[in-house]
Amino acid sequence: MKRVKKLTLIAFTAFQCSMSYASVFTIHPGYLDVGVQEDMSCAVVNFFIDIAKKEDLQLRLVPSPLQTASDKITHYEIDVSAHGISNINTQAKPDYATASEPYLDVQRGFTVLKSSPFAKMKRLPKGSKVAVMDESTALQDVKQKYKGDFKLTIVSKLEGKARELLRQHKVDAIAEGYTGFWFNPDDAKDLTMIDVHSLDENNPNAEGLAFWVQDEEPELLGAINQGIRRIKRSHDQFENIYRFYQDNGTCDTHYAFPKVK
Repeated sequence: MKRVKKLTLIAFTAFQCSMSYASVFTIHPGYLDVGVQEDMSCAVVNFFIDIAKKEDLQLRLVPSPLQTASDKITHYEIDVSAHGISNINTQAKPDYATASEPYLDVQRGFTVLKSSPFAKMKRLPKGSKVAVMDESTALQDVKQKYKGDFKLTIVSKLEGKARELLRQHKVDAIAEGYTGFWFNPDDAKDLTMIDVHSLDENNPNAEGLAFWVQDEEPELLGAINQGIRRIKRSHDQFENIYRFYQDNGTCDTHYAFPKVK
């Protein structure tokens, strides 16, 4: 009841004042507050720049760790969590929020060194040393599918530390998402991924990264979903926002995408 009362009051105040507000209601009228990772990606930022512009809102980015996303939604600090949380992640899912349509399809797998014997294996042997991020879908997958098969090293942040452990041969593999491309093009030189699989065996397309929107803001959720669909329809090769904003020159990134045949 408390949450309904809060956004209902915002809508009532906007009507009573007879002021001109954006076409979608947000926590702070006229503003779109988006929680992002502290090392936010250019593609995510520009996606919300485009959404804010289309909906006549002023964008305010709120950099914060992934672990704070649920609290910031609960306490009305942000309208949207854009922390890269999977739509079927049971550990980091924000309360009182609804997932958007996926902006990036994800499967599960294990990143290993190309030069290691694991690179030629279809599956990691039992007892392998695996790094995995805390509160991640990868950890959820390892616990469900591999049930004690591996010696786990839990890290708070995958990019950087886990790869350092792998390249120093302190772990055999990293459990993480398979997106079909490398965010760091250098990874394509010495890393590969094995045992690629869906988190849900009954639905290969079940998982994707999503934006988590306040339950009480269905119009904003609709606008975000429309933006995602628009990007996916724009060209056959633009199957995700990262490729879209890189290929149109908005983002000066160098993600290593496979060649489009």
